[in-house]
Amino acid sequence: MTVSIGGIIEAGRGFSFGRTTYANGGSYGPLLGPFVYFMLVYRGAVRVTADDTTLSLVGGECAVMTNRNSLHFSYQKHINTDVAWCEAEPTPITASNRSEQSLSAKLPASDQLKRLHAMGLDLGTTSTTAHNELRSALGRALLATYQFESRQSEIIGSTPSGVYRVRRHLDEKFAEAVTLSQLAEIAAMTPNHLVGAFRRFVGTTPIRYLWKQRAARATHLLLNTSLSSGEIAFACGYNSPYHFSRHIKELYGSSPTHLRKTKGYRTPSNSRGEYLPTRF
Repeated sequence: MTVSIGGIIEAGRGFSFGRTTYANGGSYGPLLGPFVYFMLVYRGAVRVTADDTTLSLVGGECAVMTNRNSLHFSYQKHINTDVAWCEAEPTPITASNRSEQSLSAKLPASDQLKRLHAMGLDLGTTSTTAHNELRSALGRALLATYQFESRQSEIIGSTPSGVYRVRRHLDEKFAEAVTLSQLAEIAAMTPNHLVGAFRRFVGTTPIRYLWKQRAARATHLLLNTSLSSGEIAFACGYNSPYHFSRHIKELYGSSPTHLRKTKGYRTPSNSRGEYLPTRF
């Protein structure tokens, strides 16, 4: 990855959002000139031709397309197609842009992508500085989310299914006790095979990855909540507050107490008794 998708959007041009239904098929375009075009199909089917490249989307799928000269949409006859889009004018696009950006040709339409589009659509077509700035921010967030989900899809697609199952289990069940033998059963591998494959595709062993996830979650709770160290320790799979404190100090060079005091959670002023409320 050498270029962020945000880098191909021309600053100041802004984004537009839309949604419509083709009740019995139809076509739209061609749109002339270069575009960056996000399309989300809620139901139905559409064939998109970007210059000389064609892509088909059906309900539940979305895609980001770039073109130089023309963009044309053909909606399948005899069915209802409910389609949403977000478009922007790009900076000059080179033939290598798609590979540089690692964008999937199409993805399942995630709830996050749907929400971002709906927020942009809710702004309507009102053109004020505030509306335009928010609309552009949402457009960039939408494209960045698509790029992020493309990367995640690529990681999942290139990772052996057994390693992926173990990694997902550790991400979701990090607070639970687990052994290497149990993880090997989840992966349908021998323990030695799992350790080697996990190190190759994730960069560390399963057990070290587990403790990394526990520490990351514990640190988040430490810096963003008022939970005690004991509560955090047991919520994140540590054997004791002492075990938690020792591990955090090994990782960050500071005790949980010092870490929280210098970098983390600050209780609201009204709960600290520093200020008395004024009543009239």
